[in-house]
Amino acid sequence: MECRNQGQSVERIGKYLEHWKFESLLQNRALYLGPLRCFTDEYEGFIHEEYFNDFFFKTIPISHDQGERNALLTLKRGIRHIKDCTFVSCWTTRTIPSDDMWMEYVRYGDGVFVLVDKEVLLKHLGVSARNRNLNMQSGIVKYFDLNKTYFEHPPDDTSREKPPLSPDEPDVLPILENGDFLFIKANTFEFEQEYRITVSRCSGIDFGQWRNLSNSIGAEYATMGVLNHIRIDSEEEYEKVMALPPPEAVLMAVPLEDIICDIYFKPGVNNDYIRTVRFKLKQFGLDNLLAKLRT
Repeated sequence: MECRNQGQSVERIGKYLEHWKFESLLQNRALYLGPLRCFTDEYEGFIHEEYFNDFFFKTIPISHDQGERNALLTLKRGIRHIKDCTFVSCWTTRTIPSDDMWMEYVRYGDGVFVLVDKEVLLKHLGVSARNRNLNMQSGIVKYFDLNKTYFEHPPDDTSREKPPLSPDEPDVLPILENGDFLFIKANTFEFEQEYRITVSRCSGIDFGQWRNLSNSIGAEYATMGVLNHIRIDSEEEYEKVMALPPPEAVLMAVPLEDIICDIYFKPGVNNDYIRTVRFKLKQFGLDNLLAKLRT
């Protein structure tokens, strides 16, 4: 397991849950990690696919030859491959429930804020990840003005007449290769103070080697050498691959009674809901958590 931007003072992390998600957590005794591809926010932990395409037009002499066009389609499939192999669980380092977070995550209906011991959670998830041959990372999300960098949605034009990269356009490749893209987010979300846990089923893709080879032997042959396992040979094949449905979420078992420190009710919930939560805890054999309920 790799921990990044860990923050030595972060001992507890929390998650806001609508009731149906909370009940699912109790019933399954497992943490839900959603597939990265299903994150609908274009600034949610990834570089926009169209900019990735645009980036290579600026840095590599790609021609309009079909072989080299297929190389770019292969690169875009590479991004999809990473998205389909990566699963994410989002938390917050803000340990005191707040109105703005309730509004963001449990705006309608009843819900809870679950506070957990970060180290105990990561310990159990790390064991589970190793047993399932998953690569796990965790850390504090960094926030940037992404509209001024490589996250801005580019124009659809993919002609070769592109200006060179400007000095304020950072190199996309290291961000892809070392996993930084999973821990970057637009600064409009900075209020969340997010802590993120990711697991991945696939190894990294050596985009840097691909670029170096492309500049020496051409993009088509570089793709055959480095990205052959995900190579696209036609636009029809690309469309077929990209139309595949996203993967199912990953559930990772966790000992709830060991990791949960407190369970806060959403302000304004009535006594019926409190009784419902108490009943669910007993129903799922989690009686020890009754003492951790906070109103």
